[in-house]
Amino acid sequence: MDKTESAGISAASSPAARVLSPEELKLGDIVRIPGIGLQGELLSLPDKKGEVDILCGSMRTKAKAKGLEFIRHAKKPEPGGTKTLAPAGRTMTISPEINLIGKTTDEALYELDKYLDDAYLARLSNVRIVHGKGSGILRDAVRRKLKKVSYVESFRAGEFGEGDAGVTIAVFKS
Repeated sequence: MDKTESAGISAASSPAARVLSPEELKLGDIVRIPGIGLQGELLSLPDKKGEVDILCGSMRTKAKAKGLEFIRHAKKPEPGGTKTLAPAGRTMTISPEINLIGKTTDEALYELDKYLDDAYLARLSNVRIVHGKGSGILRDAVRRKLKKVSYVESFRAGEFGEGDAGVTIAVFKS
């Protein structure tokens, strides 16, 4: 097995693969990019230029939608709060909550950035970000970050019973 296969990226062409028209594409489908042989999960539908985003192992890439080869349909999302994400041939459980208490702002924002990507790819509808009350520096930094994340639809302070001002709830675009 070569490095690309062990990373969950198949370079071999499957005889069962068929070419899809851009109208047939569905989010989450597993497709192969012809010419380079990479296969991955479809993350977006075609944009104005006819390009899509594809997650190939741990690498995100753009490709022309026209001519993509269909491998298989997306698996149904798991019921419940915790989701499983399997990039690069490994399984990773994604919690609906991240705790940033005790971290510096730089450490917290780095972890939050990675966590938000993983949670969005795992198709969580929302996440709970625990930053604590304190002086509000970490809370403000988290909220500034959330304003800049394109796939975050909205966010709000936690309500009574959710963590009050020590928690921010972020809702992802569907």
